Amino acid sequence: MRIFGLDFGTTNSTLSLSSSGGDTSVLDVDVSEGMAKKILRSVVFFENEGGILVGESAIQAYIADFTAGRFMRSVKTLLPSRSFTGTTICSKTYQADDLAGEVMRAIKERGEACIGEACDAVVIGRPVIFSEDTETDRLAEERLLSAAQKAGFKDIRLQYEPVAAALVFERFFPSREEQTVMVGDFGGGTSDFVIMRVGGDRAKQKNRRDDILSLGGLYVGGDSFDSLLMWEKMARHLGRGVRFRSMEGRWHDMPANILNQLRQWHLISQLRERKTRESIRDIKKTADNPALVANLERLVDDNSGIVLFRSVEQTKFDLTDKQTSEIHFEGLCEPVTRGEFEATIQNSCDQIERCVDEVLRKASFKPKNIDRVFLTGGTSNIPFVRQMFQRQFGAAKICGQDVFTSVGYGLGLDASNSL
Repeated sequence: MRIFGLDFGTTNSTLSLSSSGGDTSVLDVDVSEGMAKKILRSVVFFENEGGILVGESAIQAYIADFTAGRFMRSVKTLLPSRSFTGTTICSKTYQADDLAGEVMRAIKERGEACIGEACDAVVIGRPVIFSEDTETDRLAEERLLSAAQKAGFKDIRLQYEPVAAALVFERFFPSREEQTVMVGDFGGGTSDFVIMRVGGDRAKQKNRRDDILSLGGLYVGGDSFDSLLMWEKMARHLGRGVRFRSMEGRWHDMPANILNQLRQWHLISQLRERKTRESIRDIKKTADNPALVANLERLVDDNSGIVLFRSVEQTKFDLTDKQTSEIHFEGLCEPVTRGEFEATIQNSCDQIERCVDEVLRKASFKPKNIDRVFLTGGTSNIPFVRQMFQRQFGAAKICGQDVFTSVGYGLGLDASNSL
């Protein structure tokens, strides 16, 4: 028997396989530049002619000709959205679970191609919280399960993503003695935490529910940092701060609805709605700085939000190892120092720190009671985030594994308990 472990992420997704022989491995689920990759970008491009592309091929098709279809990313964020009541693409209406299901279906098919047979059983990761509202959280979980069913899975089980990461810690940092580990899983949309007992005799147990001492999470992730960096460094080139004069002669700020969509690149495409584009053109006519509104108009007309945010994301990655970098977009070049980036994400990191404190409080633990701290997810590579944990727990306790595939691998380990 074989079972998949699926980490369906806001930004990236991974897939692992557990076999009855006890082996667990992460599978190749995308091909980019002729190379097989274990990470799939969680994006989908609906071609006008009816085809559906997922991953890097979707991004490249969109960049080559954005008029050839409809591009969507961060579809996982739609799962807890009560305001999202569906979208029409090529005369077909898609609900949130339909969109997520298209990404999952592609992952399932690619995984089956890797192993040469069908596999309908899966353990899927879910964040600790989709929403602080209980009913909304339940709705998101129902949509996640529905998406998996629409993707073709029949035997479906959910596991908290940081719990899956804790099993990876247990595998790669084994101990004969029981340990208490704090796991921080930093995804594109959420940051999730667990305090869990691992190692020793506990590692032999199939049901690990009693080993979980405390869980917590918040809706701050890698996408949040991208949005903040774009807003701080690039939005002023795209109309932020611009004022315009109405027909009555009064001065107004740029409309909040335009700016709010601008700061999240999966929403930028909504600026292409006819009324919004007309509004931007009218604003440009009386703006105190029409050149900046023209930049925004060009961004919308060219549908180049993905290009902007990919540059922002790359700058964020660069600042992991460098003290300075630059955001390049449409002839603009905006320098960014690591210090500027850290100041930009300070408030978000404070929220993360408060969440960690709350997880400790719920377990009646202090940092000294934690034996190890296991960090995973791309955001855990950011020095400012890592230093936060080092200050609280001590550098010697901090460890990690493959930050982009740990949760997917851990879900496979969890799946092996069902074999």
